[in-house]
Amino acid sequence: MAERKNIPKKIRFEVLKRDKFTCQYCGKSAPDVVLEIDHIKPISKDGNNDIMNLITSCKDCNRGKSNIELSDDSVVKKQQAQLQEIAERKEQLEMMLEWRESLNSLEDDYIDAVASIFEENTEWGVSEHGRKKIKKWIKEFSLSEVMDATETAIETYYDGSEESWIEAFNKISGICYVRRNQRDNPQMYYVNYTYKSLANKGFYVDKVKIKIYIQENVLNSEDFETLKEIIKCSRNWTDFKEKCEEHIGGKFIARW
Repeated sequence: MAERKNIPKKIRFEVLKRDKFTCQYCGKSAPDVVLEIDHIKPISKDGNNDIMNLITSCKDCNRGKSNIELSDDSVVKKQQAQLQEIAERKEQLEMMLEWRESLNSLEDDYIDAVASIFEENTEWGVSEHGRKKIKKWIKEFSLSEVMDATETAIETYYDGSEESWIEAFNKISGICYVRRNQRDNPQMYYVNYTYKSLANKGFYVDKVKIKIYIQENVLNSEDFETLKEIIKCSRNWTDFKEKCEEHIGGKFIARW
């Protein structure tokens, strides 16, 4: 008779995980039943502790089976199917890791594309910290949006000094946000633009009333261009309101 050896704890755990902590005879799972590790081919019949010969069993099934060798090969086939599934999962995992590595490489190319705009148009390159910011922006927006915003930031804020370079770099995400907002929610963009423009001129500004006017009267980009002209030539909040009313045919805006 073969000598019975204790099954190592690590192997026991691997068998339980493989069998999803479920008795392979009756289908009951922990914690409803106490699980044990059973030998498909009993030790008394020259079985061993190889993981291929081990199976998860509840206490009742294991005790009932005793040292009787399974007469059919259903459990063995199930084990083989599980091992095949594990092999397939491993192969898919390797493929997924390879795919992720290719994405990381592509991500680096995207960051390089944005960083190169600074290198080609300014006296400074992008630091590692700056590259991390670019990576974040590309995830939040898109490569094309970030590249367009980078070009705009350099054209608008960079004057050759290091301070202006820093300012231009820090403006990129804001430019992306404004353009995204302008594209996805143009009326809210019109409201924010009007509010900030009037506030920058030192006017008293009622954002709620601006929103009401724009929702009813600024319906497209042409209307918005007219509104910008009104903002430019307005002397104060009252003058702004009067010009807006004049633009829509002298109609009094009661809610103003």
